[in-house]
Amino acid sequence: MPISFSNSDRTFTGTSVALPMVIKVQINNNTVLRVSVNETSQANVLYMSAFLRMGLSETMLKPFQAYLKGNTGDGVPVKGYIDLDTTFGKGENAKIRAVRYLVIDSWSVYNVVIGMPVVAYLEAVISIVHLKMKYPIGDGMVGVVKADLEMANKCHQMCPYYMG
Repeated sequence: MPISFSNSDRTFTGTSVALPMVIKVQINNNTVLRVSVNETSQANVLYMSAFLRMGLSETMLKPFQAYLKGNTGDGVPVKGYIDLDTTFGKGENAKIRAVRYLVIDSWSVYNVVIGMPVVAYLEAVISIVHLKMKYPIGDGMVGVVKADLEMANKCHQMCPYYMG
């Protein structure tokens, strides 16, 4: 079944600001808020502050020698990586995948960045206009994750690049 969006999928109206796609997910049975879905990111990132709040230990990290470069061009060392079960959606929309996260110790308005590797793995289609992500869940069914508009607005306003 092809995945598509229609006017009935529109989550919001009347804004002239392009909001980020911000969702919540379950990671190892922890509800994680402020998760940015960013198809342009080449990595899935878990920020150290969220990592520690989930009760995880740095001893669980596997070595990974690299620097991630952000929009500002600054390099941030990767502390390591970890594979964690992540649930997208809930109920009949749920899709669980093991996700490899690079863990970094840096400030961000987000707790997690879901990048292109997961979007491709989920076979997801994202519409920023509709602020929804859709993905096949089997038997011709399509799962839907809607952006959290309140959290998207807060993240947009907290972003240091916010010009509004």
